[in-house]
Amino acid sequence: MALSGNTRELSLADLIVVKAQDPGNHRLTLSGPAGDGLLLIETGRIVHAAYGDLSPIDAALVLVTEQNVDFEFEADAEIPGHTLDLGAQELLMEAMRRLDEGVLRRPKQASIGLAAAGTTGVREPPRPRSHEAKKSPEAEALRRATGRVLFADPEAAEVREKNKAPKVIAVVVGISMLSAGALAAWLGGWVSVEQQRDPVDITDLVGPRDVLPALLSGAPAIAPDSSATFLPTVVCNLVVDPQGNVVDADIYQPRSGLDAFQDAAVVTVSSYRFTPARREGVPVTVKLNWPVDFIRARNVDDPAPVEARFFKPDRPGDKLPVFLEGESPQTPFPERSLRPKVVCRVLVDVTGKVVGAEVLSPKPELELYERVALDAVTGYRFSPGEREGVQVPTWFEWTVEFQ
Repeated sequence: MALSGNTRELSLADLIVVKAQDPGNHRLTLSGPAGDGLLLIETGRIVHAAYGDLSPIDAALVLVTEQNVDFEFEADAEIPGHTLDLGAQELLMEAMRRLDEGVLRRPKQASIGLAAAGTTGVREPPRPRSHEAKKSPEAEALRRATGRVLFADPEAAEVREKNKAPKVIAVVVGISMLSAGALAAWLGGWVSVEQQRDPVDITDLVGPRDVLPALLSGAPAIAPDSSATFLPTVVCNLVVDPQGNVVDADIYQPRSGLDAFQDAAVVTVSSYRFTPARREGVPVTVKLNWPVDFIRARNVDDPAPVEARFFKPDRPGDKLPVFLEGESPQTPFPERSLRPKVVCRVLVDVTGKVVGAEVLSPKPELELYERVALDAVTGYRFSPGEREGVQVPTWFEWTVEFQ
């Protein structure tokens, strides 16, 4: 049975959330300002979207933000294939994040054919006025889901032209007053530039739209004394700017007798790069503690890493690394039935320690799963690889499964 209507009378955002709780399959066809759109829901997950010339993920994000559009929901729909795997709430939150950051892509083409959906022709419904869009059920539903009011396009061209001069004057006067007030406050000592730029402590990033920084690049430090009987882990205090650069570093709890290691840790961690920390979706400077591990400097005679494809099972003395210890990571979304498997490329040294790891064929929709998988695999222990009876650093593939 098909359900049709207009988002001014029935909220599309609420409908998608409701349909995503239904174990059946649903097809949403939508006639928007850029032409016809398509959204497929299978057993509670958004699995495909199409709109103009956009990619499936961009199409899905735009479709849930369109207002005053005609739509039709068809139950028990046939799902020809999958290009996405998203939950309804996840889709709405990502759409609002991109709106906040101004990176939500819009289709360039005027329309898209929906032969697979059985739809013919393209309709161009009129765009609503701003005051109508603010009151529309669609905007209200998105506001409830994401805490943001979604506004329609600006008013008609003739109204914009009529009101342009007063608006420009108001903007100029407002900017002048704000600038004068800020200058007076600064000169009077009421406002401190340093206070406005105080970094956020990582422990304060606990909101639903807060994002913790993740390491993008950075290698273990080289031990200043290769003859040391043990290699310590040094914890550093870091300040990471909104671009992910380390702008300040010192030792968290200095220990006597480790001055050389602590100095080497500070120098090494200063070159690390992180993903930006976000507070309420906005990149911010953040303070955090970060452990720095050490490795011994390679000797000239140390063997170079060998790829797994060069090991031959039938050749005596050839052995790929064998898993010894390590736990499967917890899924970052325990409420979902989805448990993807993340295939990593892992480098194990001659001690069996993982000293390098990367994701093979990363997928944007699985970014958080991939981060958790990389964190887990770096703590695993393996037996060293052996080639012709000699232990060598080894690159090989390892699949991480979630609990």
